Amino acid sequence: VLASQIVATMWLAGAISFFVTCAFWMLFYIAQEIDQPFGEDPNDLQVRRMQEDFNRSLIHLLDPLTQTVPAFSLGETISEALLRNSSYLNVKDFTFEDHCA
Repeated sequence: VLASQIVATMWLAGAISFFVTCAFWMLFYIAQEIDQPFGEDPNDLQVRRMQEDFNRSLIHLLDPLTQTVPAFSLGETISEALLRNSSYLNVKDFTFEDHCA
């Protein structure tokens, strides 16, 4: 009702109605595509590839090397530096070659 008072010409009213109708149809088709993301369309999610990648990751986790925790130890010079400067370790003076043999 308000639009009939604002729009002065019949052609402008027709154009506005056409664009509003097209906008609603576009929203409808976008909602349909969002509602069905799985399928064979080019823009659908590639579920098969995602599942194959997930299966490869699970098989990789079954490897005995991935089930052990790696050993880690600090060298004596690094431990001593940390104990000496327990409140502050000057990173600028620290070089890898000096502290790791």
